[in-house]
Amino acid sequence: MAIWNRKWLALAGVAVVGPFALCFTEVRGDRIVLRGGTVLRGVILPQSSGSDQYVVQTETGGTPLKFPKSQVTKIEREPSQLDEYLPRLQRLGTNPSGQQHHELGLWCESKRLTSLARSHFERAVELDPQLAAAHKKLGHVEHDGKWVSVAELKTLQGLVQYKGKWVTEQERKRLEDEAAESVEQTSWTRRLRILRAGLRDNNPNRRAEAENQLLEIRDPTAVRPVVRAFGNDPPPGRGLMTRVLAGIPGRDSTIALVNRVLAEPELELRQIALDQLAVRKPEDPGIVRTFSDSLDSKNPVVVARAAWALAGLEAKTCVPKLVKSLVKIEQRMTWEVEQGPSPFAGPLPAGPIVFPAPATTGAAYDSLMYG
Repeated sequence: MAIWNRKWLALAGVAVVGPFALCFTEVRGDRIVLRGGTVLRGVILPQSSGSDQYVVQTETGGTPLKFPKSQVTKIEREPSQLDEYLPRLQRLGTNPSGQQHHELGLWCESKRLTSLARSHFERAVELDPQLAAAHKKLGHVEHDGKWVSVAELKTLQGLVQYKGKWVTEQERKRLEDEAAESVEQTSWTRRLRILRAGLRDNNPNRRAEAENQLLEIRDPTAVRPVVRAFGNDPPPGRGLMTRVLAGIPGRDSTIALVNRVLAEPELELRQIALDQLAVRKPEDPGIVRTFSDSLDSKNPVVVARAAWALAGLEAKTCVPKLVKSLVKIEQRMTWEVEQGPSPFAGPLPAGPIVFPAPATTGAAYDSLMYG
């Protein structure tokens, strides 16, 4: 029989209420059934007489669990890895070394007693701070001559945790802003769903009210939800979307309007978007730059619409690049005089691209050069 003090029992993973004696010859593996059907596998630790609780050391926990005896309905003998663990723990003696704890931790690990193994590795490095093998088992790394946990190392590197990942403070702020924006966009999505239903209402007053509320939107966070809600609608819906985007200030709505010019098959709706971009152009040079970059597209319809937009914006600095782009388009064209859709008026047709006569293709260039 060995008498264990409170500190040692805690280090060994045994929770106690007061000092008591452990007789390892009496410890056995048990299957403990609680009221309600919960089954625990481990050992019931011996206690002083008169206790009204069972203290159960499980195979998966580092700290024993305590239950009133009234909650236990059945105890059955069952083989357990703990049958061998507790005698091994006793053999450590009253003043074990860090190496001894490390070795017992390795044995626990081999028996899949992972929580107990960690407890012994932790005790090992407390007794011997330079015991590298135990530090590595705990996932520690050496930094400037000291062993630190991964969390401590990340903190020393200036990183912070955000939703289980280590990121820079700047990245954390960005992710938080994106999360907040996502919440706002979700709110807008719900509101737009209601307004869309109002646009289909049989009551003309409700339809007008829904349209007015849409046109009053000024929140930049609403840009993406608006595009998602109306972007695939028939022309009337896309036209309303373009007008809504025109009323929203900020870079997000400007980008959305540029995309409307490049993707919108209806000339009238493209013109609405371009008119708004012309108003914003003096304060946002990125508008012209984006259309200029679109001249490099492999899609001739996109190139044609970008050229049309640059002409409408009177971006004469883009003339040299525009000329090269139009020449490339003409080299790839299959001409059909006086037939086929204009590249400026409709979606990309199936099959070979068929454009009007060459003079029409150069219209954007002529507009830039001669007005």
